[in-house]
Amino acid sequence: LAWVKSIIPVQTHIVIFQPVNGVKDSDVISKLADNGILASGMGSNMVRFVTHLDLTDEMIDRLNHTLKGLF
Repeated sequence: LAWVKSIIPVQTHIVIFQPVNGVKDSDVISKLADNGILASGMGSNMVRFVTHLDLTDEMIDRLNHTLKGLF
């Protein structure tokens, strides 16, 4: 684009997954929100996480523990 001087690089991690066995993305998103973890729908029954650069191992452990206990 002629009107853009530069694009600033960022470090980000995006994780997208599709629940199976009749689990709906909206149910996953709702249950995660109940546990203080934000995610969004991507359509076609997909869930999207966008993590921050400062994500810690403890945060990942909490997410894994929460995901295992959802259904």
